[in-house]
Amino acid sequence: MSNTELPKTKDKSLIHRIGGKILTPPLIIYYILKSKDVSIADKAKICGSLIYIIFPFDFIPDFIPIAGYGDDFATLIWAIRTIYINATPEIKRKTQKKLTDWFGK
Repeated sequence: MSNTELPKTKDKSLIHRIGGKILTPPLIIYYILKSKDVSIADKAKICGSLIYIIFPFDFIPDFIPIAGYGDDFATLIWAIRTIYINATPEIKRKTQKKLTDWFGK
């Protein structure tokens, strides 16, 4: 088997399930950010919180034990809430369709 081939059918199923679970949240975020029905304010909240989590300089430096990631965690919870509110059935349907296109059933 070459490096570009997927493992046998049984293993493909596992790869597809894992891939679908890993890619679902980013796809939902992608479709929310593309949606015309989501307010600019909510889009800014989502983008801002994701940037804040990634950015190495923040309100409480990450190198401080426990507290350093507390503000990142709070920001992540806030972003998830904003995302959850805006994940309409249409966005979830688009996400599922894209995952089916990529991985099959």
